[in-house]
Amino acid sequence: MKAGFAKVLGLALALALALSGCNLIEVDAKMQADEDIAKVDKAYSAVAASYDGGEVTIGEAMGDFNSSYNQTNYMYYYYFGYQMTESDVQMLAEDVLKQHVRAEIVAAKFDEANSLDDEELEQVASDAQSYYESAKASALESVEGKNDAEREERARVLLRQTGMDYDSYYANLLISAKEDKMEELLRGEIAELSDEELQAAYDAKVAEQEASYTDGSSFESAMTGDDAIVCWRPDGYRTVKHILLIPGDEIKSAYTDAVSALEDAQSDLDTLAAELEAANDGEIEEGERSAEEVQAEIDAIEATVPSLETAVKAAEQACLDDVKASTDEIYEKLEAGESFEDLIAEYGEDPGMQNEPTATRGYYVSAASTNWESNFRDAAMALNQVGEYTAEPVVSGSGVHIIQYTADVLGGEVDLDEVRDALYAEALEDAQNQHCEDTITAWVDGANVSYNVDAFMAVFAEE
Repeated sequence: MKAGFAKVLGLALALALALSGCNLIEVDAKMQADEDIAKVDKAYSAVAASYDGGEVTIGEAMGDFNSSYNQTNYMYYYYFGYQMTESDVQMLAEDVLKQHVRAEIVAAKFDEANSLDDEELEQVASDAQSYYESAKASALESVEGKNDAEREERARVLLRQTGMDYDSYYANLLISAKEDKMEELLRGEIAELSDEELQAAYDAKVAEQEASYTDGSSFESAMTGDDAIVCWRPDGYRTVKHILLIPGDEIKSAYTDAVSALEDAQSDLDTLAAELEAANDGEIEEGERSAEEVQAEIDAIEATVPSLETAVKAAEQACLDDVKASTDEIYEKLEAGESFEDLIAEYGEDPGMQNEPTATRGYYVSAASTNWESNFRDAAMALNQVGEYTAEPVVSGSGVHIIQYTADVLGGEVDLDEVRDALYAEALEDAQNQHCEDTITAWVDGANVSYNVDAFMAVFAEE
């Protein structure tokens, strides 16, 4: 029912214009279109859902259904290579009807004591006209006719059949506008939080983050965003900043290829070690290799490891050589007392060191970090004191780094005062949204809603 939900999403996937008795070759185009629309309106007048004080006809829900159907069917085909099943379509119809009933009930509650002003009504009409014009253009491309007038009439039938004519758009957008206003009023009924409610929100977030941040990777990811409200931190973290220099594309690619080849070999050896252990522990089943065969493959791969390691070292040195002039300058300036932040700004090529929040607080790293390449992580954790930077550049798949240890991170609960303002705003919004949803759910639950999805599906299949 939302305005965006009513947009045309590909009339090429809409229902085909196949009404019984539709022959516009010998019959006046407008007369035939009027007859066909009358048939559509008769079929669409059937009730698909009812509730205390109102009902939803098939026609009222058809526009939303077709838009959702077109989009969903396209997504199924694009991502999975198949179209929706009959069961999928029925579930979609149920969902659309539920949304429509909800919207009508909320809009009716709005009408009890409120009304849209002239500007809001004008916006509804403008949006409906805009969506209709877009749908009409698509419909005209989808129909055939011996002249423009005939195509116009066929397009008019198709738009009514798919629920994408002006009247359908206006009716749905009007309900949607009232629904939005009522939800806004409901959210406004919660104006503030008590200290107890804020403390409860803080306690809940501490418990949630203590559970989810235990492995560290979720914490590190959260700390790269500017909207994270962190109330609990794992132990063992520090923050670092770095000056990233990126070698030429071919040199950098050669390094990542060499590292990938070595990692693949090491991964194969791990897999083979498990296979060898299984072969040594029991009888060989049909189709499985003997321990001797597995060991032979291990020996062959191990023989390549020294050359792969040599290739990595050579590629690493090539990266260092490519940016050596810049790293030499940076170290000279650091030794002369220039600030690390100024040199990040002058030389650094990592956008994360230019954009907040990481530009100010740096990256979070621990000895157990898995979000960072091991070279970067180990070098960052090898620094002994805040302010210290790596004595030599460090190479990773991202480029060449000079890393500085910027601060220790205290593990455990973050003091509520540190996050009070941001947490209050988030918790208040959550409380407002929950109050809105709870109220609407109670309205819908108390409206004795009944659905006739079978009737909707029968008309959909016929048309």
